[in-house]
Amino acid sequence: MTLDERARAAAANLRGAVDEIAIPDAAAIGRRARRRRVGTAATGVLAVGVTVTIIVVLATGGHTASRIDVGVNSRGHVTTSAPEAPPVAPSPTKTVPWIPTALAPNSRDTWAHFIDPGTTRDAPGCGLQALLVRASVNGAGGTQYLGIRVQNRVRSACTLVGAPYVGLLDTQGHTIGRLLPDPAATSSLILVPTSWATLGGVIALSTSVCGNNVAAVAFGLKASDTVTVPTSGTPPTASRCGTTALRDQTAPAFAPLVSAFSDPTFSSLSFAALRGGTVLDAPLSVRRGQVLQYSVTITNTDVNSLALETDTLSGLIDGNCPLYRQLLGPTASPSLLLNCGKDGLILQPDEAVRFEMRFAVPADQPLGRSTLSWQYLEPAEPALTLPITVVDG
Repeated sequence: MTLDERARAAAANLRGAVDEIAIPDAAAIGRRARRRRVGTAATGVLAVGVTVTIIVVLATGGHTASRIDVGVNSRGHVTTSAPEAPPVAPSPTKTVPWIPTALAPNSRDTWAHFIDPGTTRDAPGCGLQALLVRASVNGAGGTQYLGIRVQNRVRSACTLVGAPYVGLLDTQGHTIGRLLPDPAATSSLILVPTSWATLGGVIALSTSVCGNNVAAVAFGLKASDTVTVPTSGTPPTASRCGTTALRDQTAPAFAPLVSAFSDPTFSSLSFAALRGGTVLDAPLSVRRGQVLQYSVTITNTDVNSLALETDTLSGLIDGNCPLYRQLLGPTASPSLLLNCGKDGLILQPDEAVRFEMRFAVPADQPLGRSTLSWQYLEPAEPALTLPITVVDG
């Protein structure tokens, strides 16, 4: 039986069900329409009757939706429109296996950003143990620049006050320069959990033709208590260049970290091709205690190619490959990294790629009707949902 025939059969069954419903006369319908004029605009009450839009889900191994408009005229007769076929999406060019790589939101350099503390106005000072510290050295033409960012990695907000102490270390661990906190710096910055801050201003390190002389930094909120962090970016100086002492500088105060992908406008434009081209496909039911197998198909709806990258060159996961979360009713997975592969993915315009998904259904998952939800976390997008029934295993 074709999709059209099955939709019509469903409509016929629906017509029988509607015939059993008590249909009010035309005058009553008119009175209700006048009393609920705001609602009728959304539900489609006509001058001579009622029109209801119904989505018929056909069991074809997954979810396939077809729209049918069911009308009730003033004589109480049921009328149905021809079924509206679902949109035709491009066939996937490849299927990517599911790999469960757990990754916390706001943990990658590409996406790292300061989070507005909102109504939080008072928080205790940040201890060094509460902070994740990252340092980088980059530059060109003989001038190197130091970047330091810190993240609040505990579950409560804390406050950064003033500026830190930073010791600059060479490949042997010797201090070759320092950033000293300004005693007059009293500015403060509240970091909610996972929020990032950076040292403001430009920190120039060297004009040596040898390049980067700083292999690590000793970072502390005070000089007597520090943690040593290796630098990323430009590799440290080769031994043949020797060690160049750097002059002491005043450490700039902490400032909110802003990255390109933390800008909602930039992120919205960059991933607009994903927003309308992501489709969720899942079975109609799943047994509790089993693994739900389903898929998400991504189609590049833009006129330009779309590159999704996972960068691990620094030893840490980075890149713009999306982060997502899946939920079955009240049960949620951790945030996971989409499997873009170590070499990344490039989707040409109108190209579709299917990603396999897995979800372990707990043995005590509530039975009955439920909802499967799949949502981009980075970039932040509304969730895609499908109805699903949980049955006893």
